[in-house]
Formats: sequence, structure tokens, C-alpha cells
Amino acid sequence: MLYNSGNFEESIAAAASAKSKPPAASSATLIIARSRLERFRTLGDASELVAARAELASLNPRNLAPQEAIEWQIGVGTALFLENEPVPRRRSSRASFRPRASV
Repeated sequence: MLYNSGNFEESIAAAASAKSKPPAASSATLIIARSRLERFRTLGDASELVAARAELASLNPRNLAPQEAIEWQIGVGTALFLENEPVPRRRSSRASFRPRASV
């Protein structure tokens, strides 16, 4: 619930607490990783991307529930995409509809 509402710091704290319980450890790790990716997107702090990638790499998607395996794949894809961005794109409340100049 915290992640979906954009409260990434709170979701990391709650998931870190849940991570100590073996049945919830994988789910909590996934929440932490996805939250760190979102924090990287908004803050531009490279350490968030590094930490997110480490969390994702620590998970075996075969041990996740089907929906969580999909979320893991999205997280890995997002991390790879963000890794190749020169500067994180900041989310804007207004979309830009200006045409791009072609070269």
C-alpha cells in the first residue's frame, strides 16, 4: 500500500522490518528494490540505483509468486533502462507535447 501511494521511504522502512521474517523476506526485498528505483528516478541519487540492482540480484525469480516474478522482471528492466540514461528523468506533473526537432 505504501509503495503504490508513492511513499517510498516508508515502504522501504516497512519492508526492511518485514524482511527479517523468512516467509516475507523475498517480497520485502522486491518492495525495497522497486522503491529504490523510484527514489533514484525522483532524487537522481546513483546509490539508490546501485542498491536496487543489488536487491534485485539477490532474488531468485523462480522462488517468487507469479505476480512477484513479473514485478521482478519489470524491476530488472527498469534498472537496465535507468542505468543507460545519462541523467534520470524527473517526473513532471505536466506532459510536454512539444514536437521534437529531427536532425
